Amino acid sequence: SGRVTLVPGFMAGMEALHRRFGRLVFADLFGTAIWYADEGVIVNPRLAAYFKMRQASFSRTESGRRFLAGAGGELPLRGQHFRQPELSALLRTIARDGSGVMYNGHWGRQFVEAVRAQGGKVVQSDLDAYAPRWSEPFKTDFHGATVYGPDGVGGCAVLTALNMLDAGYAGGLGQSWRDPAAFRAYDLAARFATFASYLPRVRAFEQAHGLTSACDSRLDPAYARVVAPYLATLMADGVPPEPGHHSAAVVVVDRWGNVAALVHSSNSVIWGDTGLVVGGVPIPSPAGIYQQRLAGVMPGAAIPGDMAPVIALRGGHPVAAVASVGSSMTPETLRVMAGLLGGADIAQLAAAPPMLLEFDKSFGQTTAVPAGAYPSVFLESLRTMGTNVSETPKERVGSLRGTSALVRFQSGVPVTVETPNVMTYGAAY
Repeated sequence: SGRVTLVPGFMAGMEALHRRFGRLVFADLFGTAIWYADEGVIVNPRLAAYFKMRQASFSRTESGRRFLAGAGGELPLRGQHFRQPELSALLRTIARDGSGVMYNGHWGRQFVEAVRAQGGKVVQSDLDAYAPRWSEPFKTDFHGATVYGPDGVGGCAVLTALNMLDAGYAGGLGQSWRDPAAFRAYDLAARFATFASYLPRVRAFEQAHGLTSACDSRLDPAYARVVAPYLATLMADGVPPEPGHHSAAVVVVDRWGNVAALVHSSNSVIWGDTGLVVGGVPIPSPAGIYQQRLAGVMPGAAIPGDMAPVIALRGGHPVAAVASVGSSMTPETLRVMAGLLGGADIAQLAAAPPMLLEFDKSFGQTTAVPAGAYPSVFLESLRTMGTNVSETPKERVGSLRGTSALVRFQSGVPVTVETPNVMTYGAAY
């Protein structure tokens, strides 16, 4: 199981962000997390189910068994208090000494020892050499705004989809949950942006038209003007990509109007399935889903990221921001950002049925929609237009949709929207 681990980047990344943009004392950021680690949380039914689901993995190692004993028994049960004293001690040390503890300090050395004991190949120099990477964001124009996203796979996908919409419809689309033609346009743009790199016919089309598949090319309006008319043909079939994973998304606006949109995910099943716990921290298994990408990078190089928090500016000032996670991250970010910039009511936008990507179905051929979310005449209109629609059971929609956090700046009093039962949040300023 050590072979599916990667060098942890979260803590060094947070410290680098704080050094560049933070206003508070670094140690003060840890107070709430330390309190919860010390005082514990009540195990609710979902958390109890997660512990039960991962019991076999954690029971394989001594550190995993200590983690499971956080409520006083062999397995945390519903209603019990789950505490994490080892994690509390680690967080206190990082708050005092900085993130280096997790790389060239005692935690880093324990991580190397634990991973190598389970067949991993990590060496101390891997952690010593790790540093967060600052890069120029991708960007594209949409609805008179410039939308920015991270220079990874996810950022490229969302901005490519926006570029396709901007070229094909120039802001003339209706609302995706009311207009079948708009839904189809969003769906084609999102599927192309997500899956184009896997499709030989897309590469052949690009070569035939003097285009390249580099993200900078796909974000060029000239690229979209050529490709957009052929989206339906290009997305006729394909091969399945890797399954998606989701965790947490945050959008923050401070009192000065500065905006941050960020996403963090372990890109693995809950807590990973390695059974390894170092200093109270379960070690996830992201390398298990990144076999293809790992084969394409040199040792020590960064793996292109999936996450795609995006911020839109007009005249150099933020007007909207979206952070999404989940398997349907690309179409949901596309739907929400396009709606925000197109003037849709933010509460209706958050409450509207999500746009889904069902990875384990026929890739490139089937569009998933929540069961019962659309009237039959709407679905029949989509099928008449050539969209192969499949209704997804409601109990599965939540895991596919994930979570979106969104904000739009407009004149008036701040208004916050929470849509019940779908984990989508919005705020208007």
